[in-house]
Amino acid sequence: MLHPVARKEPVNKTIGVVKRLTKMLSRCVQQEEMDKILDEWRIYVSDEEIKEEWSVEKQPDEDVLQWKNIDAYWGNFLCLNDINIGEKRYYLSKIVKAALCLSHGQAPVERGFSINKKMMSDRARMAQTTIVGLRLIKDSVKKENVSETVITKEMINFYREAHSKY
Repeated sequence: MLHPVARKEPVNKTIGVVKRLTKMLSRCVQQEEMDKILDEWRIYVSDEEIKEEWSVEKQPDEDVLQWKNIDAYWGNFLCLNDINIGEKRYYLSKIVKAALCLSHGQAPVERGFSINKKMMSDRARMAQTTIVGLRLIKDSVKKENVSETVITKEMINFYREAHSKY
């Protein structure tokens, strides 16, 4: 619902989602504010001041578009002043900020602890920088195609001289 693509959906389709979200966040929003939130949502969907570069970034030398952070997008939008009433979108901002503050759970944190535990044996004493380095390598190997990594002379020299630092 908060993704910039939702603006392209018909208002009657997204307004139901906004109502449900507002009901779920009833501790942040009073019932009397519901109509004002829906009105501000309708204005948001049809607002022509919203620039595409707030949400999408074109990669240089590529035809690929990359989405920017959703909080930066909403930050730009909520800073716009409404010309008709001369103030910011107060009620919509309450619901957007509340929704963006919701946690997605502890799974990524717990997964990180599990990975760290697997890397260390019961007798290993690794410094924090060593663990961070191992995690960086492990995550990049998982994310990137390692067989396509170009090994340079500089990398080989760093490897050869690594023992002298300890």
